[in-house]
Amino acid sequence: MVTAELYERQLAALVPPGEAFPTSPESLWRKLLRAIGQGLARVHLRTLTLIEEGDTRTTTELLTDWERVLDIPGPCTSLASTIQRRREVATQKLTSVGGASPNYWLGKALEIGGYVVTITEPKPHVWQVNAPVALATFARTSEAVIGDPLVAYGAPELGCFFEHFKPAHTDVVLSFTL
Repeated sequence: MVTAELYERQLAALVPPGEAFPTSPESLWRKLLRAIGQGLARVHLRTLTLIEEGDTRTTTELLTDWERVLDIPGPCTSLASTIQRRREVATQKLTSVGGASPNYWLGKALEIGGYVVTITEPKPHVWQVNAPVALATFARTSEAVIGDPLVAYGAPELGCFFEHFKPAHTDVVLSFTL
């Protein structure tokens, strides 16, 4: 662990020996080195935090910046209600690659909200997306923060997602079943 004392000792070791730079812990010179060491230790620790903030899976302080850069909320979503969900949405948008097969969209439905759906093609270029009526998202203790709801219900973004991002030649029909 990096501490101010380690930086102070390192700075003192870099100074040439002699009377101009006293080694007594109570000297003005050592107090100056101690103050500089405290500043360097703070910068070092903030740098370590910044590394965590550069990852959408672990960010907290820069989450709003990530959302701005990734255009979140998009045309089909409102801002997620939990930090955990906001991180998941940012990560999914950042790592999404695209596809046009029904299997790809089954995976996307699972990815955007944990929706287990099926897709049938009653006629060419028409997809029927079958989803359960009661959908719930549960908080995870390792990722939830104080104030997050323990469970959230509904799937309004599912229909909009399919309509907005579907392949251009495809019509989508949503079917919610018990």
